[in-house]
Amino acid sequence: MMDGGIGTTSRASAGERGVASTVVHTLDARLPISEALCEVLTGGGVGGGSRDQRGSRATRDPLDLSRTMVLVPGGRLAGALSRRLLARAKAESRPLFAPTVVTPKRFGPNLVEPEKPILGEVAALFSWREVLDRSIAAKDGFAARVAALFGMPEEPDARVRMRIARRLRKLSAEVAASMGSLQSIAASAAARDAARARGDLAARLEVLAEFERRRAELLVACGCVDRDESIRDGVRAGRVVADGLDRVVVLFADPDPVQRELLRGLRERGVRVEVCVHRPDDVDDEGFPIAARWEARPFPTERITDGVVRVADRPNGAAKEVIQAIRTLPLGGDGAGRSPSDALPTSDELFVMAPDDETRRAVERELALSGAPAATGEARPLCATRLGTLLARLADLVGEGSAESLAAFVRHDDVACWLAGPAGIGDAAERVSGYRAAVLVGAWRDEP
Repeated sequence: MMDGGIGTTSRASAGERGVASTVVHTLDARLPISEALCEVLTGGGVGGGSRDQRGSRATRDPLDLSRTMVLVPGGRLAGALSRRLLARAKAESRPLFAPTVVTPKRFGPNLVEPEKPILGEVAALFSWREVLDRSIAAKDGFAARVAALFGMPEEPDARVRMRIARRLRKLSAEVAASMGSLQSIAASAAARDAARARGDLAARLEVLAEFERRRAELLVACGCVDRDESIRDGVRAGRVVADGLDRVVVLFADPDPVQRELLRGLRERGVRVEVCVHRPDDVDDEGFPIAARWEARPFPTERITDGVVRVADRPNGAAKEVIQAIRTLPLGGDGAGRSPSDALPTSDELFVMAPDDETRRAVERELALSGAPAATGEARPLCATRLGTLLARLADLVGEGSAESLAAFVRHDDVACWLAGPAGIGDAAERVSGYRAAVLVGAWRDEP
């Protein structure tokens, strides 16, 4: 079935008799992703209808997506989709009851009811650190076994303990997302088979399993639970909450096992699950791409030649590769000696994109050692510029979401000028201050 460039198919998962089938939408490749997803949301299902039908009833029916949840891979797409929906409702002069748009991090917490208080991000990290701290205080030798597991010959100091805690936190979250635990992996038949081929593997897995056991005992004593483990256990126990939901639209290529189980649980509760894909071929019964088939597809290597690909296994190595790559680039003249017709870039027109702060610092250090230090703002740091202060206030606005951050944001010179000019709101700061004083609000938005 085709509607406005969107292909729609329906498929039922094997062995799921009586369970609602998954609807697969092929996004219109001619549109930006946010607009194509907006077409899916407004062109079918709840609040749907064809474009002509939507136009004829524009003055009567609201664009009601209040019982719809949308799962997208990141916050930028979530914001873009929200803006598209607002623009659509405004263009059609219809009130909008917005859907719940979530990223993978918020998908599970919105659908699984916890049995105990959930640890926050910082508390979850420090709970792993606390296990090591208690081991050192008890002098039971376990902290030294953990340090040896990570290649450290001695009992870890405070800095190393935090690094270990971060790694265990990440590893535990990934294992929980796969519907497993470190203890179940250590006890599995696959682990025993692997241990026969590698003698030290069983001992390593046992250290990780013991680490998880000690942390579980700590959380029980504190009366709280880990977020990822709570979602895993809640899905396994069937504590999926679908109240207020009729429809879930998914734009996510590779959901983990916990997310797949959540979607199956929603279908069993009568929720319509719709999956958006860019191409309808090579997808499984649940509408998601089959990774093995896509991995087997040949990539046109002529688009990216071997000579432009450089591989490094750590930040310092990546920095050295950056320097070598820059040295092979043909650079044009600079300053007064540069010809107007010179199309080659100059050294101050090169930009290096780093995946994280550690790599960025390594690249900057290597550039300085090579005699060409990176430009990091000679006049003043970014945080002292108008753009820097605007970004800082925007980060507080969308991060902490407090009323104070909203007041600080609207008082910024650039924001205040825009509000007073194009928006026609010359007293935004006074309005926010008056509202805060009248209702004693602590946050400018409600979050689940």
